[in-house]
Amino acid sequence: DKLNQLYQKRGYIQATMGPPELSYEGKKQEVSITIPIEAGVQVKVHFKGNFEKQTFFWKRTLEQQLLIKEERSIDTHILEESRERLVQYFKNQGYLFARVTYVRQDQPEKGLVNITFEIDSGHPVLLMSIRFEGNEKISTQEIRKVIQTPTTGILIPHVVQEKTIQADMKALQAYYQGHGFLQSRLKSTVDFNPEKDRARLVFQIEEGAQTLIDQIEFEGNITFSDAELLTVSGLKTHIPYDIARAREAEFRILSHYSKKGYAYAQVSHTPEFEDEKQKVTLHYLITEDQPAFVGKIFLQGNTFTEDHVILRELLIHPNDPYDEEKIRLSEQ
Repeated sequence: DKLNQLYQKRGYIQATMGPPELSYEGKKQEVSITIPIEAGVQVKVHFKGNFEKQTFFWKRTLEQQLLIKEERSIDTHILEESRERLVQYFKNQGYLFARVTYVRQDQPEKGLVNITFEIDSGHPVLLMSIRFEGNEKISTQEIRKVIQTPTTGILIPHVVQEKTIQADMKALQAYYQGHGFLQSRLKSTVDFNPEKDRARLVFQIEEGAQTLIDQIEFEGNITFSDAELLTVSGLKTHIPYDIARAREAEFRILSHYSKKGYAYAQVSHTPEFEDEKQKVTLHYLITEDQPAFVGKIFLQGNTFTEDHVILRELLIHPNDPYDEEKIRLSEQ
């Protein structure tokens, strides 16, 4: 393994080791160990061109983007994917117009392959402003809090990062969904100055109709009243419809039933839309089933501590309704 690491480090990416061959010489009582090694060609990687060497370990950082050692191959598709990964690396650093090419030079007489990546990073693109278009029902001030992309200040420059913008798009979409805008659409565009070293980011928003909860109905509940389940659910009418919150209400109701021993209860809900999805009625179907109760409680493994000392600390007792939360708290 250590020999393999040594050869890999020196660029012999296709080197093979062993298995070891053992030969025993009886008279001398000696064992000879032979390790067969096929080194293959040596691959040397070079980086040239116009790019900023940001740290002392810049070469190592660039080599980490390549797939050559990981795949132990210098096939064309591996080199091409490595080139694309280098381009993406520079884009993530704000060099949106970075260009990378590569040249492969084979020297079979020396058992050597030189691969040179030519890099033209260009200038980093500074983000000067962010604008929102199309947001009518939610203020710019509110949605500005949702995104993480910073703009360039007087003293602190910030570059355009595509991955951060994509994350902001997902966050904005989730925010609108959580506020009842089920049909919202978002798009981001980056506008550059003629020199392409300054940019402004524009989020274009189609909010669509906002869906509000019109009614909340319960069916199948005998043990608890509608009013009690409504309080437990955490939902209210005339608030924006949030799919995640409506599903969370199922677990809240289910947990409420479990405290009364309904270990087999089931809860599901169906949304019914009206007025072109501007209103929704949430219909919760509850199957209570039979409640379960605690039978006997057995203790095991308490060699020194008496049973009654442990039992008096428990929050559950025989004939109590089966309550998962109390069992968990009793364990703690």
